[in-house]
Amino acid sequence: MLYLLTGGRQSGKTTWLKGLMTAARERGLRLDGLVTPAVFEDDRKVAIDALLLPDGITLRLADWQKPVFTAGADAAAGEHRSATAMPWKFHAATVDAVNTHFAAYTPDAPAPGFLLVDELGWMEFNDNGGYVEAMRVLDQHAFAGDALAVIRPELLQAAVARWTPIMGGSGIRVIEPDAPLPF
Repeated sequence: MLYLLTGGRQSGKTTWLKGLMTAARERGLRLDGLVTPAVFEDDRKVAIDALLLPDGITLRLADWQKPVFTAGADAAAGEHRSATAMPWKFHAATVDAVNTHFAAYTPDAPAPGFLLVDELGWMEFNDNGGYVEAMRVLDQHAFAGDALAVIRPELLQAAVARWTPIMGGSGIRVIEPDAPLPF
């Protein structure tokens, strides 16, 4: 079964994943893959980490950066529509480490536990970038048990279309952060 966890920003996806991780530990279940928890300072999100499972290695994935504004934008008023830079600076070395982590999983040597992929976005679906090895693992069904991928709502249709031929219509379940845990 491939679960697609979807929800907008601040909808509780990470909180739900933390609950899943706690429940898996309590049940002695193995988790493989990647979780990307936010890092907060004074209730402000300042970074995103990459937690590689099952090893528990944590790497800094991205840091908040002040958007760069073009001429005519009122930065003091917080006009982000004309920002020329993403608000997150992703660390290429960490993306490479994540891809190396997922490269170990193949159809002949699949991820042995419950596979987590948090989160797949625009880079993976539209730019053939980001976590390309995680996409390959899902495309090749290189996981022994079930898997869960976190997908933004605007990419959900593309994810279902991509993986239904691999998993079959009944092999994909779309869930939201208020869903019961899958085990």
